[in-house]
Amino acid sequence: MSYVETLDMPIRSFWSFAKNINRIRAQSELRLMDVFHSGQSAEYAEKVRAKLEEELGKVMKAPPKPIDHTAGVNKLKALAT
Repeated sequence: MSYVETLDMPIRSFWSFAKNINRIRAQSELRLMDVFHSGQSAEYAEKVRAKLEEELGKVMKAPPKPIDHTAGVNKLKALAT
C-alpha cells in the first residue's frame, strides 16, 4: 500500500490495520519464543513440534502422472532416418 493510499484510508480502517499488524508480529514472536525455549527441554521440544505439525496439517501429494514417451521416440526415429 502506498503512502497516498494510506492517507486516503478512513481513520478507523487505518487503526484496525495497525492493530492487526501488531497482533501478527506478536504471534510470530511467541512462536520464536516457543522454538527457543524448546532447546532447553526435550519434552517441551516434542510439545512444540506436535503443536506446529498440527497447525501445518496434512500435506496432500498427488501421485506422479505416467509419461508416454512413444510419440517423442517416434519423432526422434523419424529425424534419424
